[in-house]
Amino acid sequence: MFSRYIALLEKSPIKTKAASAVVLFSISDIIAQAYEYAEKDQTWSVQRNYFEDKPSGTKVRLTSGSNFDLVSGFYNDYSPRRTLRIAAFGCAITVWLHGWWGFLETFVEKRVIKHWCT
Repeated sequence: MFSRYIALLEKSPIKTKAASAVVLFSISDIIAQAYEYAEKDQTWSVQRNYFEDKPSGTKVRLTSGSNFDLVSGFYNDYSPRRTLRIAAFGCAITVWLHGWWGFLETFVEKRVIKHWCT
């Protein structure tokens, strides 16, 4: 799978980077929204149990009626527009950074060559 990704990067770098950014930014936002929902939902609470034999060990457990409550509640609270906006931002910034990084590589390389050749 990684070799296929590298081949796509060599064939079409901007499209591949943009698609990767959309996927990663979307997944990140969905996870962030799920976390925000779990934090604001009053029926879910976090209980920490500290073990005497392991002072640094912390066990965190979510308690609620069922896992379905969390999933269905998150589904109703989920904002696809927010995910779309963050995915579009990720795509745009990735394309811009691709061009910027290319410019910097060209500029720095010319400067380094000029410095060492004179």
